[in-house]
Amino acid sequence: MDSIWTYGNNDWNKEFKLTKLELISLFASITLWKHFYPNSTTHLYCDNHVKEYLTKVDLLKFWDIVDTSFLQNQDVYDRNTFWTIDKIRLFQHIKTPFTFMDFDFYIKQRLPEYTNYDYVCCFAENTKGYYPPHTDHRFELIDFPKEFTFKDTAHNTCFFYVNNSAVTKQYTDMCLSYMKIINDVDDIHGGHSVFLEQTILYELSLVNNWKTKLLMNQKFYDAIGQIDDELVDGFLTPKQTELYYRHLSNEKRTLKEGNTKWLLIQSEIIELTKKHNPHLLSQLFKLCR
Repeated sequence: MDSIWTYGNNDWNKEFKLTKLELISLFASITLWKHFYPNSTTHLYCDNHVKEYLTKVDLLKFWDIVDTSFLQNQDVYDRNTFWTIDKIRLFQHIKTPFTFMDFDFYIKQRLPEYTNYDYVCCFAENTKGYYPPHTDHRFELIDFPKEFTFKDTAHNTCFFYVNNSAVTKQYTDMCLSYMKIINDVDDIHGGHSVFLEQTILYELSLVNNWKTKLLMNQKFYDAIGQIDDELVDGFLTPKQTELYYRHLSNEKRTLKEGNTKWLLIQSEIIELTKKHNPHLLSQLFKLCR
């Protein structure tokens, strides 16, 4: 099984750097995955800026294969808006089956068996009042398929397993074509990018009747930042997910170093490393300084 991470420096005029919380989360992401899935081949797709930085902080060594050629090829997309574009392009590029995870996603034990599906995502989102609607005037140049329901639901790809090449083919072709259409539209922002990335995936799953599963069995209501009561087809209850994985999401940027939640996450990563990868503790402590 190929396991994939990707990170590009969206602004090549600025020095690439991760916050301390992002650094230790990435450390946990790659080292714990390699512990629980030792037969997985780990790949990192990044540009030279990211490679140099991860070499400097001594993290690059953990990936089996590092590819800088793919992301070095710039394209027409505005990365200030389409900040997830490298992930979409990568899904189009790599072969199935694969498991992908974001830098801020790490596991605490082996996940429930997830390889018997066309795709598996981390969780479903209730997007009402948070994502722009498909009727937003900045989408007016896009001719969305009539079969799409647009019922305020998206599939979050911070964790994304795909075992059907038709998924990545249809999904990425549609996303990239729509992003190109609105690339030069005035006043678009990251919300339009995430709508195209995650709502399109969900809608295509319905149209194509793909066999899908989620890690969490309840929706996350984005607008209020809480778990929704609506049940979906997932492996784990919200409470159970706390035993299996953590996804930092916006917290990696909003938590202030040293506050209670920040220290809790740091402590959790230290304890997981002490339990499963004690030989790496000294390196983790260096990142925590």
